[in-house]
Amino acid sequence: MNSGNWKKFLKKLDRIRMVRRSGLFLTAVLRMSGFAVSVLLVYGVLDWLLVLSPIFRFVLDILLLIVIAVLFIYNLIKELNESRAKTAKMLDYVAGNSRQEILSAYELGKRPDTGNELTAFLVGKVVEVGNDELAKLRPKQYFPGGKVFSAFKLFILQLVVFAGAFMINTTASDIILRRIFTPMRDIPPYSCLKFNIAPAEAVVVYGGKLELTATVTGGKVRAPVVFLTRTIDGEEYESPCFRLGEDKFAQKVEQVITPLKFCFKTGRSRSKWRTIKILNQPRISLVKLKVEPPAYSALPVKSSLCSVDQIRELKNSKIALTITSNRPLRSGLLRIIKSNGAEEQTVKGQVTGQYAVTFGWKVTEPAMLEFTIRDIQGTRCRKPLEIKQLVQPDQLPEISIREPDNFVMATPESVVKFDLNAADDLGVRKVNMVRSLTGYRERVKTIAESYGGKDFNRDFNIDFGNLGLSPGDIIEVYFEAYDYNPALTGSASSGSVKIKFISAKEYAEILRNRSSIRELKARYELMTIKMHELNKALQEFKKALADPKISEVDKKRHLGEIRKRLEEATKVFRKFAEDFLIYDIEFKHREKIVKILKKFMKAEGILDTMNPSDSNSDLLKKLAELMKDSRSSVKETDMLQKDAEILAKLDEFLRLGAEFKAIVESQKELVKRLSIFKTSDLPEHLAKLPGYAKQEKTISDRLEALLKKMLALKKGLPEELEKIQSDIQFFTEEYRRTKIDFLLAQTIKQAGFRNGGQAYHFALLAHEKLEDLLNKKKNSFSAAARGQLPGDALPGGMKGTAQQMLESLLNQLGQGGLNGRGLSGTGSGIGPPGEGNSGRSGMPYLNVPVVGPKRLMTGKSGSGGRGRGKGGKGHGIKRPIRVKYSEKMNMTKPEFTETDSIILDQVPPRYRDAVKEYFGGKP
Repeated sequence: MNSGNWKKFLKKLDRIRMVRRSGLFLTAVLRMSGFAVSVLLVYGVLDWLLVLSPIFRFVLDILLLIVIAVLFIYNLIKELNESRAKTAKMLDYVAGNSRQEILSAYELGKRPDTGNELTAFLVGKVVEVGNDELAKLRPKQYFPGGKVFSAFKLFILQLVVFAGAFMINTTASDIILRRIFTPMRDIPPYSCLKFNIAPAEAVVVYGGKLELTATVTGGKVRAPVVFLTRTIDGEEYESPCFRLGEDKFAQKVEQVITPLKFCFKTGRSRSKWRTIKILNQPRISLVKLKVEPPAYSALPVKSSLCSVDQIRELKNSKIALTITSNRPLRSGLLRIIKSNGAEEQTVKGQVTGQYAVTFGWKVTEPAMLEFTIRDIQGTRCRKPLEIKQLVQPDQLPEISIREPDNFVMATPESVVKFDLNAADDLGVRKVNMVRSLTGYRERVKTIAESYGGKDFNRDFNIDFGNLGLSPGDIIEVYFEAYDYNPALTGSASSGSVKIKFISAKEYAEILRNRSSIRELKARYELMTIKMHELNKALQEFKKALADPKISEVDKKRHLGEIRKRLEEATKVFRKFAEDFLIYDIEFKHREKIVKILKKFMKAEGILDTMNPSDSNSDLLKKLAELMKDSRSSVKETDMLQKDAEILAKLDEFLRLGAEFKAIVESQKELVKRLSIFKTSDLPEHLAKLPGYAKQEKTISDRLEALLKKMLALKKGLPEELEKIQSDIQFFTEEYRRTKIDFLLAQTIKQAGFRNGGQAYHFALLAHEKLEDLLNKKKNSFSAAARGQLPGDALPGGMKGTAQQMLESLLNQLGQGGLNGRGLSGTGSGIGPPGEGNSGRSGMPYLNVPVVGPKRLMTGKSGSGGRGRGKGGKGHGIKRPIRVKYSEKMNMTKPEFTETDSIILDQVPPRYRDAVKEYFGGKP
């Protein structure tokens, strides 16, 4: 017998059993649901007729739940307990199999294998036939639809009967259901009669008496109304009520000394059980507080319920506190116990109502307040009301400058944005701005007078272009805020903002230090994309005009697309043509960009003369002129982009050189640490060798990664940088030839063996060979690693820009002072080629806000900043600037670095004095 057929047969049979069981389970659920609905209906009728007690309902609920659960489980077991054989027999019946192929297949297939091949073959045939019969069956043949439908009809019938009974009187049904499902709650049985009990809160003084009344509405009272009471022990007493009217009844309780519950009842109708509260002594039930602040605060009088154990008000505030008790009051006394130990003060309360006493005093100093009340019989409250009195100080105004930072650099014609915030607990009266320039007196300008609000927020721009400032001048700006307090000075000053003015050349240097050549490349990529899009639109229109049957609608669409692309390209080129330039090469490129813009203006004029109604030949003539200028512009733009790509590759090359220099410095530092093993092999020193091995392994990994980057860069270098390609090849081969990697591996190995002397020996040899590579005279990569520009390896016209790139890179790495060179100490300038430098010997690379002429950033810069300016006068740099027009390219997201403050400990020791002096501190 084929075991696969048998397993397949059992799988089909079990799937059919599962379908049948789901139908049988649904049948059981519907039957039990209908049974539960019927039981609930009978239960509700019994409660309506017999008014079942809470205990009886609670026990009956539990019993019914158990019965329903047992019946449901029994039905499930009964319905679902169908064996495979029984299922197979049923399937033969519904399929009309007189020979019972399915049952035979099951009974023969489950028999143990006797080893007889003929028997196994015959059984296999029977199972195969059974499989075929099972495959012929349809769900409607074996699904117990009849049972499900019958159970569903019965359930619907029961549900309709229940709903009909519920809708006869929805109010009664709702009450009965709540009594059934929450048996232990105090829910009176349904009745059309309603009991309105007065008073709503039954309160009685200890040993006193209380008259309770019940007004019965909703129908005529046909049975006597009785008053039921229940003690703490659960004992109930019944007494008849006095009839005060047709529907009003009363009962009086006297000498109440224990808590009682009560209700009114007539026939089967009753009210809810209520509790009589006992008051033993006069008790403070409500405290009202009225505060009148001093006049200078301009605050309104406030009244509220006092629910706290302390009050905090301004000095000289007038306070009126009213205490309401549960009993009529005769007097009250306030003791003011001062915190400084001075003689206490007493204030007599004034009776302002039968149950109320009011105390009035003025807040002068911190104290503890004790309020005592007495009722008409002279009984004191059990304990006095204690409230801690605190004096709320009138705070000085707070004022801060949220923007800009406390130190800003700007060009003399810049517009600097200020964002000011001032606040006072009572109200800001006046805000002044104070400006000072070294050698001149301060200038004060009032920004707000008689303001009145608690918060003063204002942002505004200060235009320094009309002040006649020069580079090197420093202006300090701070603000003053005043409040309304007449007893104090009521003024505060913000921190000062120091603005140092720099030249345009220094501003350009800072921009270069805070960006990278990749940002320049992205600018040209954007221009190239717009130029190619315009050229593509022209070509598509030319191709469309080849069809003599082209419609005016298509012509109009093509002309609209050309105009759209021309406007986009013009917008991008004009923005970059008007931009502030920071690289030498940009001055050369600006002339080409301006020429392309002139061609765009010419193209606009030609487009204005082209109409969809013109003939194809006329349009082709004008289009040919447009395409001629477009092709030349595309060629010019591609050349610009190629220059930018060469500079980007050169930037990557210089950064790899700087990385190699950092690795050499790391090796030098490690050799210095290992030098102790020349004279010492103490255990405490040898214990550090595993850590030194890890450091050497890191250096080795960094060198290997650097070599891979160098070889990858070599493959992507353009032919203009052929000299750099060969130098990279020579450098990597020299590295392998000198076996520096072997020396590093030996250092790691010897350090792992705790052999300090040998580890030092190999580390020193590796460092010496790395220094030899670093000092190769004619190798451009070695020169770049030393912080020198490989001039003979650069294309003509790029040396000035390359020098600027190198200086920016060194400043970004904190190496701007190497070899006596600062930011501008190399002779490179910011103006057009041939213009001199700024003559500065060096400048610390600090990420402080800078404001100056506007320069758009594409978001490609490695670091940078943002500020704000007005018109073309100012554009601050603190965080990366993004182009906010639709042509913005999908650039990589820049990394944001918060630099609002400088931690001096993180500055290298040799630069700390210079940093402190730069920010106005003493070195």
